[in-house]
Amino acid sequence: EPQPQPQAQNQPQTKPQPRPEPSAVLSPRLSLSFPAVEPAARSTPQHSTPQRPLPVVEVGLRQEQGPRPYMEDECSVLSVDGYLLFGVFDGHDGRRAATFCRMHLLPNLANQLAAMQGSNVPLALQRAYLATETQFMELAHRNAWDDGTTAVVLCLGPDQLHVAHCGDSRAVLVAPAQSQALTQDHKPDLPREQHLIERRGGKVIRRPGDVARVIPGMIAMTRSLGDRPAKPVVCPVPEICSVPLHPSMHSLVLATDGLWDVVDNLLCAKICLRSASGQQAADQLVMTALARGSQDNVSALVVRFCKVQTDLTDCSGPGTPRQP
Repeated sequence: EPQPQPQAQNQPQTKPQPRPEPSAVLSPRLSLSFPAVEPAARSTPQHSTPQRPLPVVEVGLRQEQGPRPYMEDECSVLSVDGYLLFGVFDGHDGRRAATFCRMHLLPNLANQLAAMQGSNVPLALQRAYLATETQFMELAHRNAWDDGTTAVVLCLGPDQLHVAHCGDSRAVLVAPAQSQALTQDHKPDLPREQHLIERRGGKVIRRPGDVARVIPGMIAMTRSLGDRPAKPVVCPVPEICSVPLHPSMHSLVLATDGLWDVVDNLLCAKICLRSASGQQAADQLVMTALARGSQDNVSALVVRFCKVQTDLTDCSGPGTPRQP
């Protein structure tokens, strides 16, 4: 069940917005699978036009706290008219920003998609991130919260997938012939990101034995939601990648850096291709990360494509190539 909002008595006094019902709200350390996830049947608005069916997907999720004494990863899934939405959030300096994003970012995206009638998904993603940032920062300023979070979101439509991200949670698209990261970690030592930090009046420092960090805030990423001490230098504007759907696509992995610190993109793809289900892939990814000594919370959400467009494919065999 959806958890209560953090300190609900301090929520901004804004007019309630209609929100779609979630197909699932995922809690920390939860392991579950959604075979053949499809959107709930809803009446078609008069202004809408017929669309090709959404891809049928199987979703696996595995989250582990790892050696840390606290859990700051969050994940969510939402099914709305015309889209399947997925999000992974990795909190730092507290869990409140990640929890807030779990509860609000995908519903905000659903509202933007509905308002635009799906005409501009990248713009809807950007507006959803900024709306969520505004809502959370109002609470953060009021309560002196310093919490921040990454956010990687998949918006899956009938024809394309769209991935947005802030921070170092990553999305990797897996296919038998070729797999690739759809995101680039927003690290301070990335030249273009360092340039953006400096343009906003901040700077990047590198101390011996530590990763590059942003001043102000001393955080190890250049984009995030929350992080009150680092604003406005660290921004919440996501980078967005859009890819046409193709029957050769096997799966897409959204995961926190507790996985990527010790599991590279190639190994991630190999694990997904040899797994018999999305849940098995998620389990194997997380357990591999822990076995390799990950020192962070580890979360992996695997979206395995079973049916793309009108091509019927079998979801049972590991790594079964799909022909166009």
